[in-house]
Amino acid sequence: MNQLHEFMKNKKLPMAMRDRLEQYYEHRYQKKYFKEEVIAGILSENLRKEVNINVCKQLVNTVKIFSELPPNILADVLGHLKGEVYLPNDIIIKAGTVGDCMYFLASGTVSVYTPSGREVCMFLFIVKT
Repeated sequence: MNQLHEFMKNKKLPMAMRDRLEQYYEHRYQKKYFKEEVIAGILSENLRKEVNINVCKQLVNTVKIFSELPPNILADVLGHLKGEVYLPNDIIIKAGTVGDCMYFLASGTVSVYTPSGREVCMFLFIVKT
């Protein structure tokens, strides 16, 4: 967190942006400050795939196309997933943008708007227990 404060001070960012950066940082790392890529780099390929499948278990169990894949293909697909964190009111992608990826909602709520700003649907992630 100290590095973030130094960065924001050095860049002379406005307070509203500093607040958003702190909110993002807290939400993204949730008091877990470790370098995931360093840890993943130490693991063997097979162990890295096993860890990834375990981490993505909820996604695999809720997305039908994943649950129907053979384990070796599933491991390869999950190895290409990248986690993203968005804050309230962030724009994930704008209407009319050519897509180059697919999004899966792991938690929270996402709304879809027309170019004129009318909300056409909302996705809400709910864990079934």
